[in-house]
Amino acid sequence: MPDGSQKQVIVKDFLLPNRFFFEGITNKNDADKLKAAKVYTQASNLPKLNDDEYYLSEIENFLVVDEEKNSLGTIVAFSSNGYQDLLEIKNNKGDVFYVPLVKELVVSIDFDKQFVVIKALEGWF
Repeated sequence: MPDGSQKQVIVKDFLLPNRFFFEGITNKNDADKLKAAKVYTQASNLPKLNDDEYYLSEIENFLVVDEEKNSLGTIVAFSSNGYQDLLEIKNNKGDVFYVPLVKELVVSIDFDKQFVVIKALEGWF
């Protein structure tokens, strides 16, 4: 809940990408109380993905390196600019920068060694 309290609700249906229908929420006033609330579920409730797909939570806390394997920081969160997901990366100095999660910039992801290789563009660091 936006005010920091917690309320358990059951999702009865959803429409991709982000429209949920909850049991017991039957009017706009009740629905408005859930605005900006975080929705949690167990990983076992999520649909199985194709081999080339992953959930963002799977790469949280991964090390980020450039193509020469120089450490750039760690993925600490995710956001969106309205067009694509963004990796929120904190470098060793504590500065935070954002990298669009697009194939042109994210070269590879190693799930076993827990790191992401990105194309470091001039002027980013």
